[in-house]
This record gives sequence, C-alpha cells and structure tokens, in this order.
Amino acid sequence: MDALIEAGLPVASSCHGEGICSKCAVLMTPQGTRTALEIQTAQRNKLPDIMRLSCQVFIDQDLTVATTYW
Repeated sequence: MDALIEAGLPVASSCHGEGICSKCAVLMTPQGTRTALEIQTAQRNKLPDIMRLSCQVFIDQDLTVATTYW
C-alpha cells in the first residue's frame, strides 16, 4: 500500500492500512505469502483468492499490480 501511494497511485482504504476493510485489494503477480490477518480479512469479506490486501503485502521482489479502480 505504501509503495503504491509513493508511486502516486490511488489506494482505497477506510481502515488506513490496518488490514480489516479489504478496500485496498489488488491483483498481484506473483501472489506471495499471505499473513494470518490477511487470510482472515479476505475470508470475512469474501475476497476471491486471486486478490491481495495491498496493506498486508511485504515486498521482497518485483511485482505487477492492478486493481479494478485504476
């Protein structure tokens, strides 16, 4: 989420990166490893498995990111 904002891309969020609202969901390649909080939030908010919460992604490699609201 921070990297997207720093790049000048809008990121939806109502929880300000706390990992609870799911509004910052993005399509990301590669998928990477999910945190327990991300899994719980995605299940609660019925996100498809292909979506990641940008506020919960730890970047350790190059990524391709897209979302429906860009």
